[in-house]
Amino acid sequence: MRGDQLAAVAPTAAAIVASLGKLTPKPVLHLAGQNDASVKFPWQQEAIDKLRQLNECGAGQVWEQAQWCTLYPSKLGAPVVACIHPGGHETPPGCSAMIAKFFKEQSLP
Repeated sequence: MRGDQLAAVAPTAAAIVASLGKLTPKPVLHLAGQNDASVKFPWQQEAIDKLRQLNECGAGQVWEQAQWCTLYPSKLGAPVVACIHPGGHETPPGCSAMIAKFFKEQSLP
């Protein structure tokens, strides 16, 4: 409802449904588990790919916060960071600090 008041988002174990058309480009850090039994990894990968397309992102590079995170810079100033861990539907240790750092790097115009 008030997405324009958020500088960035950080979904965890999330998939995108038909509402993608309502999204506007925004910095995203997406945390995904390759062995997630609740939200299947292919669904999460599809969400990451659609967000990269929406945000007009280029080629990925290792994000400085973690070797298992990839930063996709955006032509629109709305980067996508994909943090893909080998686990399931849990948040690995240290992720809260990574998400906080990502949020601190973003700002509204």
